Parts: sequence; C-alpha cells; structure tokens
Amino acid sequence: PGDQPQNLLSGGKPPVIFVGGVFDGSWIFSNHAKYIASVGGRTVCALNLRGQYQNKCPNISKLRLDDYLEDIDDSIKALGFEKFILAGYSIGGAFVLKYAESANPEALILYDPTYPRKTAEAAQEKPPRNPPRLSPALHFIPPKNVVEEMYDEPMPYGKYLKILELFRQTYASGKVYYQTEIERLDIDLSKIKCPTMILAVDRRNPAFEELAKQIPHATLAF
Repeated sequence: PGDQPQNLLSGGKPPVIFVGGVFDGSWIFSNHAKYIASVGGRTVCALNLRGQYQNKCPNISKLRLDDYLEDIDDSIKALGFEKFILAGYSIGGAFVLKYAESANPEALILYDPTYPRKTAEAAQEKPPRNPPRLSPALHFIPPKNVVEEMYDEPMPYGKYLKILELFRQTYASGKVYYQTEIERLDIDLSKIKCPTMILAVDRRNPAFEELAKQIPHATLAF
C-alpha cells in the first residue's frame, strides 16, 4: 500500500515510485510527489513497505531484506508499470539499489542514500568497533532539529508534534536495519545500467563520490 498516484495521465512518461526511509513512510514524499506530478507531468507513487505508516505488519521482527524488496516488486506489478523511475531516500536508497540489480528501471534517484559495503570500503570507512545491539523491532521518534533538517526548514512546535504522530506509526525490522545500515549490503553496482542521480547532503563524506564512481551512469549533486 502507498499513497494514491498523483497525475494518472502522465502522457507516456515513466512514472516515479518513491521508497522512503526506515522510520517514515509515503508521507515523507508528499511535497515531492505534488511537485513532480504538476511540473513534470508524471504519475507519482509513494510506497509504504511492511511496517511503514499505514501498512501494518504484526511480525516486524521476522522480516527479511527480501520481504522489503518483494514489497517494491509487488507494488510495481500491482500498479501495472512496465517502465518506471525509482527514487529512494536513506535506507530506501539502499533498497532501490539492491532491487535495481535484477530489475530494469528507466532511472534511479537516490536521496541521501545508505550506500553499500564496497562503497564504504572504497571511502576507507571503518566498521564500528562496538556495533549497537538492536531490538528485533525498531521505532524512532526524532528530535525537532532532525525533523527540521529532513524538511529543510524551521518549524513551529505544533507542526513538529503533528509530524511525530506520523513517525509513531512506523516500525522496522532490527535485523534488516543492522544488515543495511551497520554491516551494509553487498550490491553489484556494475549491474545498474540506468542513469542515476545521487542527491547527497554531506559534502564531507567521501562515500558519495565513491558511489557515483561505482555506478556506471551516475551523477552526483549536493
């Protein structure tokens, strides 16, 4: 399940499908979806993977990476899209990259993506000495400054509280989070043949430049 597609009459242009971060959901892309649909004239969808927002899942702790990838695949098939653009934010960027290993999207858009293991190694990023112990099911309530950074704007406290109610609805697999964010995924980036736009936040992190080098047709922007 996800947000209803914006602008169903897209004039033959490939639709854009958003995959959110580990602790948010389709709502995080509401402004992006409206803009792309109105200015770009494309169909735009935002997915809720299992456990995200209104897609409730009673067995979060049992979810595997393949379950999240299956959600992406099932959603695309259910929507009937043969050609599509995938956009992923944070851990959703890692899911999109992994999915694109075997799928054939028209293009990828990666918003501050969680990058794979080989990219971290190329950037000489060392794994944590004391990896965190995570609960089987994760829940995250971000502080106000983090939410403001996500929205790229200061916000009144009342709006922040409303956004927290959205975060409260999402739970994630601790196992998949650890595998993706701490150990990092093994992704064969050479198999990603489509144009890829990487939108990074931290210029000081060399991993994003390495990621752009490792994906054959990638462009990096800050």
